[in-house]
Amino acid sequence: MRLEHAFNYTTAVLGPHVVGQCPFGLRHYYEMEQGLVHGPRLSGRTLGAGADWMLVDPDGVLRMDVRIQLLTDDGAILCARYRGIGEPSERMRSAMEHDEPTQFEDQRIRTCWELECGDPRYAWVNRCLFVGEARLCPAGEDRPGFEHRIYRLA
Repeated sequence: MRLEHAFNYTTAVLGPHVVGQCPFGLRHYYEMEQGLVHGPRLSGRTLGAGADWMLVDPDGVLRMDVRIQLLTDDGAILCARYRGIGEPSERMRSAMEHDEPTQFEDQRIRTCWELECGDPRYAWVNRCLFVGEARLCPAGEDRPGFEHRIYRLA
């Protein structure tokens, strides 16, 4: 098995909207917008807002559960879901406080993506699993954002 770079994804984040302590942890809801996707086989932007229904464990581990919609540059619509685990570091906390970017190695954010599409040009995504890593990448106007590097398991 090898990893093949599929695309990068950047997004701006609104929130958190704190739902509160729920049966599985402290639930936060984040709105995700202004997403861009660019890569060798997939380029486009998000269609509408996406959402992350994040859980925060008692030990501070972040458990992401994100759904977004993508509109490719050539007009196809894809649905994407990614789940992941984030372990914020002191560097990430400081960067968020000062509206600065981090490097991928500054924190541990790992994701597993599933994409689906009914357009025959993108049928290949229905048969693939994708994994990724993320970093803090401010979106401007004191808004956090993230950049993800996504790889197809080949």
